[in-house]
Amino acid sequence: MSKWYGWTGGVLRVDLTKNKVTKIELNKEHAKNLIGGRGINSKILFDETKQGIDALSPENLLIFGTGPLDGTLSPSSGRYTVTAKSPLTGILGDANSGGFWGPELKFAGYDHIVVKGRAKEPVYLWVDDDQVEVRRGTHLWGKDTWETDKAIKQETGDNSIQVACIGPAGEKLVRFACAVNNLSRAAGRTGMGAVMGSKNLKAIAVRGTKEISIARPKAFEKAAKEIREQIHSDPYYKMLRNLGSNLLVITLNRVGNLGYRNSQSGTWDEAMKVSGEALLEKYVVRHKSCFGCGIQCSRYYLVQDGEYKGTKGEGPEYNTIQAFGPSCGNADLASILYANNMCNKLGLDTISAGNAIAWAMECYQRKILTKEDTGGIELDWGDHNTINELIEKIGRREGFGDILAEGTLKAAMKLRKGKEYVIHSKGNPWTGSDQRSKKGGVLAYITSTRGADHLRGLPCAEEAITVLSPEVYQKLYGIEKIGDPTSTVGKAPLVIWNENLCAVADALEICKFSTAWFLVFRGARFKELSELFSAATGIDMNEKDMVKVGERIINVERAFNVREGISRKDEKVPKRFMEPSPSGRYEGHSTKPQELKVMLDEYYKLRGWEVATGIPNRKKLEEIGLRDEANELEKLNINV
Repeated sequence: MSKWYGWTGGVLRVDLTKNKVTKIELNKEHAKNLIGGRGINSKILFDETKQGIDALSPENLLIFGTGPLDGTLSPSSGRYTVTAKSPLTGILGDANSGGFWGPELKFAGYDHIVVKGRAKEPVYLWVDDDQVEVRRGTHLWGKDTWETDKAIKQETGDNSIQVACIGPAGEKLVRFACAVNNLSRAAGRTGMGAVMGSKNLKAIAVRGTKEISIARPKAFEKAAKEIREQIHSDPYYKMLRNLGSNLLVITLNRVGNLGYRNSQSGTWDEAMKVSGEALLEKYVVRHKSCFGCGIQCSRYYLVQDGEYKGTKGEGPEYNTIQAFGPSCGNADLASILYANNMCNKLGLDTISAGNAIAWAMECYQRKILTKEDTGGIELDWGDHNTINELIEKIGRREGFGDILAEGTLKAAMKLRKGKEYVIHSKGNPWTGSDQRSKKGGVLAYITSTRGADHLRGLPCAEEAITVLSPEVYQKLYGIEKIGDPTSTVGKAPLVIWNENLCAVADALEICKFSTAWFLVFRGARFKELSELFSAATGIDMNEKDMVKVGERIINVERAFNVREGISRKDEKVPKRFMEPSPSGRYEGHSTKPQELKVMLDEYYKLRGWEVATGIPNRKKLEEIGLRDEANELEKLNINV
């Protein structure tokens, strides 16, 4: 194997049907053109799966990927991506997680693990540097993620190993089950835990003792130090460190974007009770970081009195608080911490679980669902006992929970009720906030390659309108009105720029708090990331080259989705967000059909996709080195 810098150059191929593990070298062209993590994962998925496969069949691939910055001095370099066809949406699925699992895989000497087939009985994969084996896992089946983590560490005799595993939700094939590492770090979205369960793969446990080689150590250290200093000098650094993403509770409530009672309103008079400030004051006992991160935005919490006394864990992030708090009308913060623990143990995506419960509560409010539908459960807004009961039932596919375990859209279709109140794009629930007054936010959610998502496009400029002046927007983006959330001007290029940046961050496998969040002020952008990459790997890549990598990743993922039938017809805004915002700073605003048409037309033109269909054309695909993708779509009679 040739000398690699940044990457380890190693890939594990695991065939569970044949109980066979093969070690191969990382594809050099993939590394150069797609970097790693999400980028290479998506390429492997496109190349090695066929159109129309069942996401829960042995034919689906399950791919774990790290990036060339994982495990290095680069700030916030501890993430990994899990990729497969999604059992929730039927299109490209992936999920990203922090913690320490990703760097440990690098230290063991591997950039990616590609799993195919299905084991005859439950197994787990044990990676101990060069010693890799598929181990019997029947004794782990039925255990939650915390129990599984403990059992594997006891079995290997090493409490420092890193374990990514599924809980009962993944075993029961809940369509939004996730993989959990470090007890509380979840590769949460699109059902990657269900794909693990479908393969009888309970866990991947890793121990690594190797070093990662850096091509230009001094230049790399300098680039990493500069980004770290930019982050630490940022005016929002201390707030983010103290409150984490939960600083958004009050911020979004103030402008009317919080999403109360399944987004029937954008404001809530009890928001302070579940805010980051309340969490810090009442329950946080210490702060914590993922690998290599100086922000330390995560927190350990402990509930010391009341109904949930003794509840302790890590987190939760804003989207978890929003999902089980405002979205369900629940102002009991201690119960949300308990719900967070339940989801982590069961292996459930908190966003999808909370979204499903909020949808059911609205349908119950409107008498679309009755106690006969719910198995006798009264779905009253704000009832935290009911919320936690439903989480348990979803995670174990029991009673009404078995229906909600299909995901909100599939549940509505199965019940033949309430579809108009499902807030989703391409089958994936909208996350965290009511975006109807934010034109860029709407465009980012509906064009996201894994369905509705705040981490695919993340147009932060709209979030910062109260902080930045029009002159700053003109300087940063060349368009003064780009910071006006109610305007469509400049939103297509803004979303594309952010989509490309987020794709690069996920390929490098670094946290978006140190890239996309801080870019609004002074943080790392394509220039800084290209400097880090070049120094780490020895492959010179300038700012334009890095933008091209992001564009390439987005087009590979779009090619996968159009192969599965996605086109312009699917870029829809939920019915609720076409209605005027009922409260807040932007009361009365919404995204109108004509505005959506204007933005999508511009977005497709700038992307080089056919405006009428949203399908990438051959000229664009070949221009960015994706001729194989163009040939595949043409072979399937998909108009390119």
